[in-house]
Amino acid sequence: LGFSLRDIKEYLDLYVVGATRTEQVQHLARKARERIDMLEAQLQAVKTTLSELKGIEQQALDTLAERGIAPGAV
Repeated sequence: LGFSLRDIKEYLDLYVVGATRTEQVQHLARKARERIDMLEAQLQAVKTTLSELKGIEQQALDTLAERGIAPGAV
C-alpha cells in the first residue's frame, strides 16, 4: 500500500499503548488519508503529463501528415 517502514513501526508501536486500540485505528486512518491524498495528487500529475504528451504526439503526427510522411516511416 506504500506505507514506509517508519509508518508501519509507528503503527505497531501503538499496540503497546492501549488495550482498546482506538489510537491505532485513528493513526491508521490518518496515515491512510495522507497516502490517499499523495496518490491522488500523483494521479492528477500523471493525467496532466499524459494529456500534454498526447497533444505533442498529435502535433507531430499532424506535421508529418502535412508533409505526406507516414508516421511509421520516420
